Amino acid sequence: EEEILADILASHDLVCQSEEKIYEILLTWIEQANKDRVKEEEDKEGGGKEQGWQEKEEDKKQEESVRGIRLLHHVRFPLMDGEYLALEINQKESFISQQPLLKALTTEAAMWQLVPARSKHMYRLDKLSERVLLPRKRSWLMKGSRIRHVLQGHCEEVQALKIHEDRLISGSVDTTIRVWNTRSCTCEHQLRRHRGAVCALEVAMDLLFSGSVDRTVCVWSTEGWTCLHVLAGHVKSVFALKVVGGQLFSGSDDGEIKIWEMKEFNSGKEDVEIVPSQTLAMHRKAVCALEANDKHVFSGSFDGTIRLWNRKTLKSSELLTGHDGGVCTMVLSENLLISGFMDIRVWDLNSMLLQMTLRWDSGGINELLVVDRKLIGAFDDSLIRVWDINNWEMERTLEGNVGAVYAIAMDGSRLYSASYDSCIRVWY
Repeated sequence: EEEILADILASHDLVCQSEEKIYEILLTWIEQANKDRVKEEEDKEGGGKEQGWQEKEEDKKQEESVRGIRLLHHVRFPLMDGEYLALEINQKESFISQQPLLKALTTEAAMWQLVPARSKHMYRLDKLSERVLLPRKRSWLMKGSRIRHVLQGHCEEVQALKIHEDRLISGSVDTTIRVWNTRSCTCEHQLRRHRGAVCALEVAMDLLFSGSVDRTVCVWSTEGWTCLHVLAGHVKSVFALKVVGGQLFSGSDDGEIKIWEMKEFNSGKEDVEIVPSQTLAMHRKAVCALEANDKHVFSGSFDGTIRLWNRKTLKSSELLTGHDGGVCTMVLSENLLISGFMDIRVWDLNSMLLQMTLRWDSGGINELLVVDRKLIGAFDDSLIRVWDINNWEMERTLEGNVGAVYAIAMDGSRLYSASYDSCIRVWY
């Protein structure tokens, strides 16, 4: 429908690689929408010329008579290539190119490009609004996307990344947590409380949780970025965190999963010791990954297994086996559970059977994400690999990180990667 298409074209969240592509798709849509009307007008031609004043009236109404022609106001013509515009104005002879509105818009855009930058303010835009002079969002998945910014501040490797609203949160081996403004790419806060490397981050509501080699989980307020509680209970490093309903699950190098009641974090009793409400101890090695859906909590361990825990009873209901070298990361995508370390395994959650295994040349995988039916992996060999979930073919690899890539995060059109050199790179 035309109204829906207008909303899409006007959206600031529309991601595209080329304004020319949007323009061409729109022309196809308009031409198709007016196909029958054009045939009717051609049939009427041969009946003699109308009076001059009637012809002028028809020219004025021509724009209104073409269905969808007003959609062209949403095309950002000044962002197009100048040569492309010249061809549209002078050579193209399609039905749409003969419309007065299109002629005016393309001419206006061409003039905008031709006028020197220092005098652009003298050129009055009769047809174009300031909005169409702004670039649209670009997806890092598209061709031409590259590293645009490098965030520096940590003095050792960054092990964890998390997005919270318009903030990027990073946890490092240097024991600190940094909060970055994703718009300005500047560090706004530096959080200190841990006495060991920060290995895991989780955000829920107005709380940030951080797990560390110092065997604790810190609870932070995302409003004032102050530490509210320090949760002690694990006897080894905390590698994984996941908020499920009103509970926080923490996985540790001791093979245990501890469950904390989140209602206690906002009780205001900061001096009262908070203890876990339950401990799950069925893994033989470190628990490095936690995930959850509406039925199960999933725990991945270096013992090579994935356990499924019933969310209501917290009893282990299934055991998935077969990984080479353990399970370091997991991610859910619809009815699939995707897990990885030395290989990537795709499990069907309906049948609980292995659907397929993905392998690569070298290096282990540290983190997996799924975005827009793309599986994105951070690897030890400094690469970021991308698979298309529709056919499970490797679509592309991103090069530019220095050393192993430990963590990745997405905030819509931007990808963040943290690597061995303690830097965070921003791709789009």
